[in-house]
Amino acid sequence: MNLWIKERLCPMAADRLLVVLSDLEMGAGGVSDDFPQSESVIEVLARYDDAPYDDIEVVFVFNGDTFDFLKTSVDGKYTHHVDLTVARRKFARIAQAHSAFLDGLAVRLQRPRRSVHFVVGNHDPELFFVGVQQDLARRLRAPGRVFVHSWAYTTGEVRIEHGSQGDSLFRMDPAHPFIKYEGRDVIAYPWGSVALLDVAMPMQPALYHVDRLKPRERALELLPEVKELILASYWRYWTGERLRSAWGAHDPMTHISWTMFKEVIHRWRSGDMSLSVRDRYEGWMTGDRAPKLWIVGHEHCPSVLTWADRTLLVTGCWRNEYALSPDGRTQTRLPNVYAEVFMEGEKVLRSELIEVAPPPLPAGYCPDSVFDILPAVRELLASSAQRQADVKAQQAQEAREKE
Repeated sequence: MNLWIKERLCPMAADRLLVVLSDLEMGAGGVSDDFPQSESVIEVLARYDDAPYDDIEVVFVFNGDTFDFLKTSVDGKYTHHVDLTVARRKFARIAQAHSAFLDGLAVRLQRPRRSVHFVVGNHDPELFFVGVQQDLARRLRAPGRVFVHSWAYTTGEVRIEHGSQGDSLFRMDPAHPFIKYEGRDVIAYPWGSVALLDVAMPMQPALYHVDRLKPRERALELLPEVKELILASYWRYWTGERLRSAWGAHDPMTHISWTMFKEVIHRWRSGDMSLSVRDRYEGWMTGDRAPKLWIVGHEHCPSVLTWADRTLLVTGCWRNEYALSPDGRTQTRLPNVYAEVFMEGEKVLRSELIEVAPPPLPAGYCPDSVFDILPAVRELLASSAQRQADVKAQQAQEAREKE
C-alpha cells in the first residue's frame, strides 16, 4: 500500500481507533422499524478488519439509541412501567429482528484487540438493567469485550455521550435510573419519554414516516392535518390526562413540575416538540472542564464545531431519514454519518466525520408520497373528535345529575 495512502487511512503513530456511531434506533422489524437494514452497518465495521487497521486496537462505540426499546411493544402494548421482565422481552424482539447485525458484530469481536462500548441513550435506557446487559453480552459471544456506559464513555482526551442529557425532555438522573412501582424496579423514564409512550406510540401506525422527514417544519406545513393531530393530542394529554394521572393515580412516572410545564408550553407554541442540543454543548465547550474532543449524537444532524483547541463532533444518525423537497413530492435519502478518532495513548491524533451512502430500503418500506398518510391521519382526527364529544357529553350528564 502506498505510504501516503496508508498514512491518510491510519496515522502511523496511532495505536487505537475509535469508531463512533449513534442513533441506529433498531426496532422490532417491519415498516415502523427505523432501521431494518442494520446488517449494512457490519459492512462498514468490516472495513476495519484488515490493513492498515489490523495492527492497532479498534474500539466500536455505539453512542446511544442503538436499540429502539421505546418504540418496541410487548403484547401489542406500550407501557411506561418497564421492569426487567418487560425489558428482556423487548430486547428479545429486537435481537430477533436484527440477528444479522448482532451476528456480524460478534464476528468482529472475535478478532484480536477489538471491543464494543454501548452508551445509553433516551431510546434504550433498558440497557441500565444488568439482566439486559447480560443478554446482550451473551448474544455477542464476547465476554470481557462488551461494555455498557450510563450516558457517557470517556477515554483519554475524548468524551463520548449521547446528548439526551442536554435535552430537558429526556434528561434522567444518572444516579437513579430506576424507581419503585408496585414493589418492582422500573425505569425512571423522563417525562418526555413517558409522553411519547402515552401519546405518540398509539399513533405510530399512521405517523411513523413523518418522524423521519426533514426539515420537520416543512413536513408539518405540507401536512397541516398531521400538525393538528399531534398538537391536539399532546395538548389534551398535558392539560388533562397527565394532570388527572398525576393527582389521582399516584403514579410516580406522571409527576408534574413547573419546569416541565413551561417547556411543554414553549414547544407547543413552536409547533415542534424537538430541540437542538448543539447550542448547549457549544456553550459548555468554553468551560474549564470541557474535554479536548467531545462527541455527541441525539440530534440526527451532523456538524463540526471548534473552540480554541477543542472540537465538538455531532454525529448523524443511521436510521432511515429523508430530506423533503419544498413541494413535498420528492424524498431524498440522507447519508449515514459516523466519527473516526485516531489516538496515540491518551492523545487525539485526528478526528473527523465519515459519510457513507444509506443502504437500499426494503420493498414497500417507504410511502411513494408523504401525502399517502393523510387518509389514516383523517381517520385519527375524526376518532379524536368523537372521543372529545363523548367526554363533554359525559361531563354534562354528570353535572346535570349533581344538580
